[in-house]
Parts: sequence; C-alpha cells; structure tokens
Amino acid sequence: MKKLFYLICSFMVFVVILACEKRHVDDNIPEASANFSRDGVYEIVFYNIQKTYTDTIYVTNASFNFEQSQTVNIVLDEAALLAYNNTNSSNNLLLPKEAYKLEVNQATLTKDQRSVAIPITFNSEVIESLVDRDQYLLPLQLQANDGSKIGKHNLIFLKPILKEAELKLEGSGLQEFLYQDLQDEQTITLQIASQFANEWEINYELVVGQVVIQEYNQINNRILVPLPSDAYTVTFPDKMSAGTSSVPVEIKILKSKIPDGVYSIGVELKSASLGDAPIHITGDKFAVIRINNGKASVRNSRTTWSIKSFNSQGASDAPTKIYDNNFDSFWQPAWNDSHIGSKTLPYIIELNLGGTSTIEGFEIWRRPGKYASDLKMGNLYVSNDGVSWKLASKFDLGDATVTTVGPFMIYCEKVNAQYVKIEITGSNRSQTSNCAEFFTLK
Repeated sequence: MKKLFYLICSFMVFVVILACEKRHVDDNIPEASANFSRDGVYEIVFYNIQKTYTDTIYVTNASFNFEQSQTVNIVLDEAALLAYNNTNSSNNLLLPKEAYKLEVNQATLTKDQRSVAIPITFNSEVIESLVDRDQYLLPLQLQANDGSKIGKHNLIFLKPILKEAELKLEGSGLQEFLYQDLQDEQTITLQIASQFANEWEINYELVVGQVVIQEYNQINNRILVPLPSDAYTVTFPDKMSAGTSSVPVEIKILKSKIPDGVYSIGVELKSASLGDAPIHITGDKFAVIRINNGKASVRNSRTTWSIKSFNSQGASDAPTKIYDNNFDSFWQPAWNDSHIGSKTLPYIIELNLGGTSTIEGFEIWRRPGKYASDLKMGNLYVSNDGVSWKLASKFDLGDATVTTVGPFMIYCEKVNAQYVKIEITGSNRSQTSNCAEFFTLK
C-alpha cells in the first residue's frame, strides 16, 4: 500500500513539473513577414525565336500566425546592384527599362492567399541588341507600404539569358557502307532535333538527292556521285509539332537497285523557322550515305606516268619505284638528315599520268617483309590541272597485325583525271611508311 502511495505521489510531482515547463512548440514558426520565394541571382532562360517571354516570381508569407493582410511593393533597387557588384567584384549592368515590363508591382498577402505571382515580360529583340547581354541584371526589392514586416529574402536579381534557338541534324556527316554489309532493305534513321525545350510548331526545309550531293562536293572538294533515285527513299514529317524535341528522317535503301561503283545519298537540313523567325542550324547540316559497291579491276597503263612532286625520300628509295613493275622495290620516306625532305607525316607523292585517264579505284601494294604494315592510312586525290585537288577516297589498311603486302583495292566514284596525289597520314611504326606499287583502276 505504501508503494502505491509513493508511486501516486511521484506521478503528481512529475505532472506539476511538466505543467511548469516552458512550451517550445511555437519556437520555429516564422514570424509574419513578406519574402520573395527565392533570392539572390535568378537566371531566366528563353530563346530568340520568342518576341517576348514571360516568367513569374512569387511574393509569399509563410507564417503560421499570419492574421492581418499585408501589402508590399516590388521596386527597382539600383543601389542593391552597386552593392552586389562591390561585394562580388563584378561588373553587372542594370537591365534597361525597354527590355522588360513588370506586369504587377504590388502584392497583397492575406491569410487565405499567402503567395502572389509577379509576372515579368522580357523583350527578346531589345535584349538581343545589348552588348555583353549576359552581364545585365534586374534588381528587385520588396518594400512595405503599410508598416508590415519585410523578411530577409527581400531582394532578387533577375538575370535574363537569351539563347539562340537551334536545330541539329543528328547522324550528320559522311557515313561509309560496304555493299556486302547492307541488308536487302537497309534502313538508316537520322533525327532532326531541337536543342531547346520545344513548345511550338517548327517548320524546316529538308533537301534530298542530286542537288545536295552537288553542293556537298563543292564545299568539301569531293567527287561523290548520287545514287539513282529508284534505289532509295527518304521519308520525314513536314514539320516538328509543339511538345516534340525531334522528328525522324528515315532512309530506306534497296540493295538490289544499287549499281556497280561508288554512290551516295545526300540529305541537307537547309533551314528552319518559327513563323517568320529563323532558327539556326547547328553542326553539320549534311548527312551523306556513301555506298561502296566498287568492282573495277582493270589496271590503267602506267607507261606515261611521271612524278610531279614529292616531299620525302629515304636513301635511294625514290617515289618512281611505286610504278616500276618491281614488287620487291619500294619507296620509303626519309629517316635521317642525309635523306631528302620530311621525316614526319604526312608524306605526299604527286603523279602526272601523262594524259586524262578514267579512274574508278586504286590498287596499293606495300613493301615485302616484316615492315609491310608501316603503311597504314591516307588520302587519295585527283586533279585535272595538278593544282586544284578533289578527294577521291580515304584508305586504312589496318593495324600492325595486318601484314598483308597486297593488293589493297580502294574504290572511288568514276572520274576522269590526269593527276593523282597520294597523301600518307598514318603509320603503324612511328613516322615511317612505304609503297611498293601503285595502280589506278577502271
């Protein structure tokens, strides 16, 4: 009975002490004050295809014990920008008033409406005309006009970031395919992709066929030949819909329709626009599918050949040895100062064929023995005057494990030319190389 009495007394003492203890439940409730929902520098990104862009900041009061309404003004604070520059050793400029419009400059907060949206509209054309436009800030300050309290998050620096809207042809550039590697119906898919969050309907111009190959050749000094139009199809949507970031460009190749030789399919993303606002095309605007179905095997005569020029010769291994009909002799570049010309890649030999010759490919033989693989890769050019050169084909004979002497058949588009330039750009053994015999094919 005594134990029960003591227990009851102890419990009563505990209750009395607890009742006297100060309550802390309200300690972390913020006081009633107006704040921006964010502070510091706020970057607002938009694109030049938008004549105007509207973003939103918010004025809030998150206090639990907020009972009375509160009205605050949103005002420009140039002094805050000066202070910010001094503190951060920066040179930010005040955004000119022509570049923006503060749609609302006052906010009234109540217990039932604790957040008020403040829209701000930016003028893209004005901002685009600014020099060093990424240096501009718009400092906005909260001020109370009814004696109510302003919180510590009362200052925001809006930084408009105007970017150029861009489209990209993904899968662009030159892709090489061997005929034997193609499926009977080979499908290759490219993508026209926006480099921004697309909210609009975008028009674009995609060009296909011979005109593309002609333009590509002119820009890149190539001799590409368009694949006959009945050997492939190219399908794509006529525009990019709002809310989509890419559209497919599907190229379907019919293998049975490809003639002997080397042919190409050309696609060009020529232009794009949103209404009357142009959209920049970034990266390579051409996609070229080059298909090698070369079968030329007849060697052209070399009796009229001569060396037009060369930039390297080792010892007595002259470049004339590449057409002397001796597969055991070979040209090789200089490897010490007593030799002729350059000791480093690239090595160049220019041939005069002695007259116009029809060329559909090349045949390369390397030196015999363990150093055959020194000749790895390079470019083959053709010309009618020995001055203006066009790239006929690149070649890569493999790494050092490929010790085959030859023949290596390098095919190109059918062309008439009097001059051929061999440019050796890669070796499997430092800077050395070689060539035993070289032929043009028809």
